[in-house]
Amino acid sequence: MAEQKKKPTKKTKPINKKEKFIWFAVSVVIFAIGAILAKCGVSFENYALKAVYAVLVLFPMLMAAHKVSFEQYDENGKRNILAFLMYYVCILLFIVLIPVIFWVNQFVQFG
Repeated sequence: MAEQKKKPTKKTKPINKKEKFIWFAVSVVIFAIGAILAKCGVSFENYALKAVYAVLVLFPMLMAAHKVSFEQYDENGKRNILAFLMYYVCILLFIVLIPVIFWVNQFVQFG
């Protein structure tokens, strides 16, 4: 009988546990900066500015969700509940932030 050849296992990069928090923090900081600018009177009426702001806030949020997705299951196939919840929190925030970002002037009221 012919011996079955085993497929070589792919070498995977080690997971940087802090990277997901860094991406999440970048997104939150950029969102806060935009909200402060809108509160100070900077207009976000220009569509190009809205698009750039949306990319700057939403891309890091999506990257945070992507990084967390690798940690949803451990080597044994067991579900990591905290990573699972954080993944869906990131996705939910992504969806909720879309209208807030595009209409930031309306959401940030002048005091």
